[in-house]
Amino acid sequence: MNWDDIIAITAILFLTYYFWAKYFRIAILIAIMWAIFGIGLKSYILLPSLLKEKPEAAEDYVGKTATVTKTLNPSGFIKIGGEIWKSETLSDPIEEGSKVKVCRMDKKRLILFVEKI
Repeated sequence: MNWDDIIAITAILFLTYYFWAKYFRIAILIAIMWAIFGIGLKSYILLPSLLKEKPEAAEDYVGKTATVTKTLNPSGFIKIGGEIWKSETLSDPIEEGSKVKVCRMDKKRLILFVEKI
């Protein structure tokens, strides 16, 4: 739920209480339903990219070749599959522009560990 929803719900509750006090309980129920369904609608239907889990996609990169975009000493960034990933080297520092192989990943930190080819 974003600020627009919060402002709209607050305005509806205020106006309902001020002008139609006897319908205030119904307005509260409508506001709660709006919040619940609004979160569900935005999260699962309108924004399906939120459901994509990055760790599963990152596992596909293990064993593939990448290009270093920022020197790995021991950490830096690599470009693989059109995406920039934080990575760490398992050996000596690796210069920018070098080709590396992704050997494993850390799901908790979303870091790819690489070694120079």
